Amino acid sequence: MVKYITDYFRWLFLPSMFLFRSGQPKEYKVPGWEDILFVDNPDDISEVNNRTGDIFLGGAGNEFLGPLFGEQSVFLLDQEEHLFARKVLARSVSTSVNENVLSELKKFVCDEVDKSVLGGNVYLDEWVRRLTMTAMVRIVLGEKDSDFIKEVFTLFEKTTGFMANIVSYRKSFWNPENFFSVGRIVASIVKDIDKLIYSEIENARNNRNKDDDSVMSWLVMNQEAYGYDDQFIRDNVVSMIAAGYDTTGSSITWMLYWYSSDDNALNLGKSVSHGDGSLVDSFISETLRYCSPIEILPRKVSPDHVDEALEITKYNLESGEGEVKDMPMVCPCPHRVHHDPKVFDNPEMFVADRFLKKSYKKNEYLPFGGGRRLCLGANLGRTLLSLVIHVFIEKNVNIALSKKKFRPIRRNVSIWPGFKMRSRFYDNN
Repeated sequence: MVKYITDYFRWLFLPSMFLFRSGQPKEYKVPGWEDILFVDNPDDISEVNNRTGDIFLGGAGNEFLGPLFGEQSVFLLDQEEHLFARKVLARSVSTSVNENVLSELKKFVCDEVDKSVLGGNVYLDEWVRRLTMTAMVRIVLGEKDSDFIKEVFTLFEKTTGFMANIVSYRKSFWNPENFFSVGRIVASIVKDIDKLIYSEIENARNNRNKDDDSVMSWLVMNQEAYGYDDQFIRDNVVSMIAAGYDTTGSSITWMLYWYSSDDNALNLGKSVSHGDGSLVDSFISETLRYCSPIEILPRKVSPDHVDEALEITKYNLESGEGEVKDMPMVCPCPHRVHHDPKVFDNPEMFVADRFLKKSYKKNEYLPFGGGRRLCLGANLGRTLLSLVIHVFIEKNVNIALSKKKFRPIRRNVSIWPGFKMRSRFYDNN
């Protein structure tokens, strides 16, 4: 029982034990969730990515996201259904992320930075999540009202925060039917989210506006042409908001953590002042290398392709005692590849100009996953990182963190550099 509790606690709250390469276990049993087989060799990751969709099922692997995302979410679908959802959502996003929206978001970020410089201490991680939630609500729902955004933020924080670790990685908590189940609480929160989203669907349907460039507007206007129902819209709108604000928030927080360290702010400022944006691009790439927004890529093995999966993973189903084990969840792990000294020199060091010196293959650098399940929001995420860091550089604003101790923590599906990161924004001018 002690080992059971200890193993569960380690997975939930000590992610550095699993995600960084040296000396880490190849397999791990997450009590109450899954047996995990980490894939951390670039060539093996290519093999898994190439066969994701038939042998390795990403949708089935993301089952733990179901209570919030819904069964028609692109994250939970496989094969033809997944390809259909990707096609629809890719088109909706491509029309929604435009110069007008980015200009609005840049003004918002500028205002928030100015307020924080004039104000007192802030919690950097929460400050960033509010920022990314505002961006996602504007892009996905087309909403700008601060009270509405605050309401959405409050609800999503309840489902994606640290306590969500316990629900996501424990199957018995997914069931909302049991009166004493944690899943019942989650279902109640999701019900409130649904009220908001379905109301937004009706508003978009009843007040069609050609100037509305949101994902929601596109999905409603093209619903008849593609033949999906309102639940498809709801599930994927919720998924995009939740995944976008959380993973992008994590990446921006890491970026600002490193921006405030060493001479990075000074060097980036000099580079931009000389009209050279290459160091900023490398700095963002290094941020995404050091702690990518996607910690693992969970893939369940199709029951019809176990033999092929065994051949690819070289996994042995027979235990040392001669017992036959079940096939574990196969999980390509970007973090371990990104911290492999065979791939990256001095991988535990943050090197801002690393990507100016060398380029890397797709199976060596994969912050947004790869293959058929490459993150749909990869370009958007990188765009938002660039927008935020350029605001700090242009305003010559830096951040003083009260604690610089490096201690990565898990916040549901993403990894953050700390909890309640007390900080102060200050003007360098």
